[in-house]
Amino acid sequence: MEASPRGSLGPLCWSIFAFALVCLGKLPGNCQEPSARGKKSSPPDPIEQEIADYLKKHPEVLDDRITKHLKEHPEEVAGGLSGGYDNGFYLKTTKGNFDLKLNFLGQIWYDHITGDDENPSLTTGPAGFFPSDGDSFLLRRSELKFSGHMFTDRLAWRFMFDPVRAIGGRSSPSESFPETKRTVKDLFLDFTLIKDSDPIPVIDTLTARIGQTKTPQTMEGYNHAGFVDFPERSIIGFTFGDFREPGALLFGTGFEKTFEFFGGAFNGNGLNALRDDNDQKDVIGRLVLHPLAQYIAEGDKEAAAAKKEKPPREVEKPLLRDLAVGISGSTGVDGRGGKKFHQDAGGVEFNLEYWISFLRAEWYHGRPQGLNQSATGPTNAAPAIEGWYVTIGVDILKNLQAAVRYQEFDPNINNSKDLVDITTLGLTYFFDPSHGPKSHGAKIQAAYSFNNVKSTTVNMPTGVLGDGDEFTLAFQVDF
Repeated sequence: MEASPRGSLGPLCWSIFAFALVCLGKLPGNCQEPSARGKKSSPPDPIEQEIADYLKKHPEVLDDRITKHLKEHPEEVAGGLSGGYDNGFYLKTTKGNFDLKLNFLGQIWYDHITGDDENPSLTTGPAGFFPSDGDSFLLRRSELKFSGHMFTDRLAWRFMFDPVRAIGGRSSPSESFPETKRTVKDLFLDFTLIKDSDPIPVIDTLTARIGQTKTPQTMEGYNHAGFVDFPERSIIGFTFGDFREPGALLFGTGFEKTFEFFGGAFNGNGLNALRDDNDQKDVIGRLVLHPLAQYIAEGDKEAAAAKKEKPPREVEKPLLRDLAVGISGSTGVDGRGGKKFHQDAGGVEFNLEYWISFLRAEWYHGRPQGLNQSATGPTNAAPAIEGWYVTIGVDILKNLQAAVRYQEFDPNINNSKDLVDITTLGLTYFFDPSHGPKSHGAKIQAAYSFNNVKSTTVNMPTGVLGDGDEFTLAFQVDF
């Protein structure tokens, strides 16, 4: 091969490269003299050693700016893991699109029910376990959630369990008390068919899910338990909603999040059941419209852009934060053999959030999923039930929110004498005063409920509720 007219540069390049490696670990931009003969030098910093090894493989990268960047981002050198906190603690690989996130929701209650001779015992058993007027500290939730992605950002998974669900009364857990159901809550796989960045008209996002997950019924029930306005959901919120079972679900958004849609098929026989009781599946769907979503998003975008200008401009975000109306419902057949029966249900929802106030309302009617579940299977004796609620709330201080909820519940629409009405007054103190999901991470809630249960009782997540008023003080951490 003919030599270069300027002569061979090989020996010179290798000399410069070797000298540069000697300089690594010294002060930036200064190649100091070697240490005196006989004097021991300190061992190289591990990150700097990784950079040196990287530069051996890539001799063309001899630039102070690139070296500085690699020191600030050592994961790019090692090709390993990075971690931190972003709405949960996470670990992620720099290559391969693998990540793992840990979230936790813990709720601890102090609960007091006023003495009332007509109020039943909170659980069943000989002589009535847990008297109706007993004060108690309760471990309400301890949800541990692991989630992540594999191979691609389109393939996700989640596993969530709640050890507190294993705590029952002085007998085995039963389906009559949701608090004592088995500990596994979510276990599913998600595959994102359409992402925001995909050039698909009309549909913004579309995801397919299979596994055990929450069924898309009721606004309050489908909402995260840590975001509820009071320590406990409304009766229809935890009766028709907040229900999990195995199945397949398709969900997404469209027209720049102007609408949300959910549709799926589920076993219909409850949480953590080994197999379905029959071949029929429950079909469950929900549709929510946000007619002013684009207006709110554009206003937020304009306000954010104005802050980045030089000099920055003050542009207020829209005072309207959400306006939503929706419907949801289910239809299916439950039971075994000749005891099969339809368990259909449906309802409507409304949500308005404006400035420092909000208004929420829902109505639901029918037979909920899992109604009359027992060791012998469901029967056709389950009556149709109905209920509704209205909640109004306002921020009275930067960290303090006040709310009032009125609800009615009819455990049997064929019985006119068993109507339940409850008025609840609540205060919530947020450790983070920002308005949004993050503000619910750490909070203290106090609620007093005036219960008018009359001639019946209501199965609540923490026991059977009668006519006694109830005071609850709830402490929450959620990350």
